Amino acid sequence: VGACDIEAVHREVAGLAVGVAVDNEYGVAFHSTVLGRLGVSDDEIRQMRDGEPPTDARAAAVYAFARALVRERGKLDVDQMTVAGFSSADVLDVVAECLFASLVGVVDNLVNRVELDAFLHPRAWTR
Repeated sequence: VGACDIEAVHREVAGLAVGVAVDNEYGVAFHSTVLGRLGVSDDEIRQMRDGEPPTDARAAAVYAFARALVRERGKLDVDQMTVAGFSSADVLDVVAECLFASLVGVVDNLVNRVELDAFLHPRAWTR
């Protein structure tokens, strides 16, 4: 997943969308932290953490696709991604990020929440 060619912001938007969708506190804190380091505003991050897509059209397409992917378990149309200008390879990169983030979310839930690392505390999230 780390070797994906998709833009880092889009990868992290997908991870955050999945974290919110699967109630993964660690994932939400992690992806929020990375998005902040990538220059995404606190307002945009808060919006996504509240379940709303970002304002940028391409990032919004990634966000919506990631949420739908985990909720519908892959039974969805990729048109929203291709209309937003993403290639088939980009779509697969987003799918890989979503699957990895979903796995992390399952582990987080199985162990009744992974303790946040200190650097994630400023972006802690609870639903």
